Amino acid sequence: MRGNVSARRLAAALLVAAPLPLAAACSGGGADAPPAQSLTAAPAAQVRAGGTQTWAVGGVPATLNVHQTDADAATRTVAEAVLPALFPPDSGGRPTMDQDYLVKAVSKGGASSDDASDDAEAANPQTVVYTLNPQARWSDGKPLSAADFAGQWKALRGTDPGYWTSGTGGYDAVSDVTAGPGAHQVTVSFKRPFADWRALFTPLYPAAATKSPEAFNDGLRRHLPATAGPFRLAGSDAVDDKAGTVTLERDPKWWGTRARLDKLVLKAVPAEQRLAALKSGSVDLARLDTDAPGAATLLRQASATHGITLHKGAGGAWTQLTLNGGTGPLKDGDLRRAVARAIDRNAIAKDVAAPLGMTAFAPGNHLLMGTQAGYSDNSSALGSAGDDGGKGEVQKALKAAGDAVGTDAPVLRVVIPKNSAQAETVAKDVHTMLAKAGLRSRTVAVSGDGFFTDHVATGDFDLAVYSWPATAFPVVDDRAIYAKPQPSEDGSMNIGRNWARTGTDEIDLLFRKAGAELDTGKASDLRNTLDARLWREAGSLPLFQVPDVVATRANVVNAGAFGVGTPDFTAVGFRK
Repeated sequence: MRGNVSARRLAAALLVAAPLPLAAACSGGGADAPPAQSLTAAPAAQVRAGGTQTWAVGGVPATLNVHQTDADAATRTVAEAVLPALFPPDSGGRPTMDQDYLVKAVSKGGASSDDASDDAEAANPQTVVYTLNPQARWSDGKPLSAADFAGQWKALRGTDPGYWTSGTGGYDAVSDVTAGPGAHQVTVSFKRPFADWRALFTPLYPAAATKSPEAFNDGLRRHLPATAGPFRLAGSDAVDDKAGTVTLERDPKWWGTRARLDKLVLKAVPAEQRLAALKSGSVDLARLDTDAPGAATLLRQASATHGITLHKGAGGAWTQLTLNGGTGPLKDGDLRRAVARAIDRNAIAKDVAAPLGMTAFAPGNHLLMGTQAGYSDNSSALGSAGDDGGKGEVQKALKAAGDAVGTDAPVLRVVIPKNSAQAETVAKDVHTMLAKAGLRSRTVAVSGDGFFTDHVATGDFDLAVYSWPATAFPVVDDRAIYAKPQPSEDGSMNIGRNWARTGTDEIDLLFRKAGAELDTGKASDLRNTLDARLWREAGSLPLFQVPDVVATRANVVNAGAFGVGTPDFTAVGFRK
């Protein structure tokens, strides 16, 4: 089964690029968190069979390989519609077994984090046995098999530099992939316990796609050797750069619930043209830009347009304020924490959400958003600023820092991307809050790629505003964001994606222990302890979950703002 619609999503970033720059890259949710999803749900009996639905996207994908660095939103959308996803995330971000592909998956062995010694792991190694749905076949007639699993592991484990990948994603924890022990079964063995094993093989590519670096790197740019989903690529010219479209068609060989649509077209449409495209009927679904100047006016126009339905929810990304702990005045930990406490995150979230007519919510967690299962607010670990807005604490920290900061109070540079209404709101609020705490600041607005390449990546900022995509597997996916920078052989510091340049040995240890803990209760406790330490380190402050506003034609059902879940492509369609 593909799952019911309420448990399916498409991350906000799959429809268009997130408003603020997305820094490259789980019941649950905060009580005050915005809706996890917003869509017009309809049972199959009310959905018309057939038709072509067109979704606006940011552009034609440069590749159909989600593991390449130039993969984008449209890449992921295509993969979700045409490739096997063993454990796609539901509306709460929980990895949920898809029975169209799996009968069951059982993890055994693996030492507890309480005894994660090499001897314990060697004596009881972790294995996962996947029992595949016997009906699951590729479009070329071949059944899903161990060859597909082994091929993907070998391509992504990081031992062959010929395969160009965006990261190992946990495949480096696997020691072997074999067929059996029974029919339609695959055994994956691990060299070390890997709690997020459900993150692997979603999506799963056919063995022909991973058989060689050439097939993996270039062969998947415009074609897939085989598919296994409710949709397939519509012929050899399905990816049409000239027309700016990717066309998917219902796969007649699909063994699961029959898709309602005949075709699904992804069409490149600039953000400023999307409302007009919806009005004209040239697209049926489009995410609207909530970050452009005049976004509030645009949303009011969309709401007042006959024949268009506006869906508002929490998006699949969050915006943060990063404090530079590597250089400059905020390298001093006490001053950095004092500045962090002076920032009123709830006020910032309200100022961003109110013009859009949305719920204000400042996540209290670095690893999980408010709409994700397992979310817990650990922000109290940072402490509060006090009645004076933090002025006393800031002045005390400045005095203690002494020569490291200078005799005069520093002027903090708040670096933001140019033409971002949300970032401008954040910067304005931060200036007011810092002034109350006795600190001066100024905004540096940077155009295009220079925001990251010339400022964030090089450490040329004191505070910076940007977004991260959400993930169902934060312990494995987000480790590089928070790991303690390490010295390289040439004397430079290897910071990974940790642009705050902060970190501790304890945080690194907690990442390792949480990543190896197979007991879900213990893993949750470790994750919350880890997040509390991240708050205490004050390298970044989650500000708000990126608003997700998706407009659809009024007759579109089972589609809209999917939040952090995966859409049910078999249910999407038009109302009868």
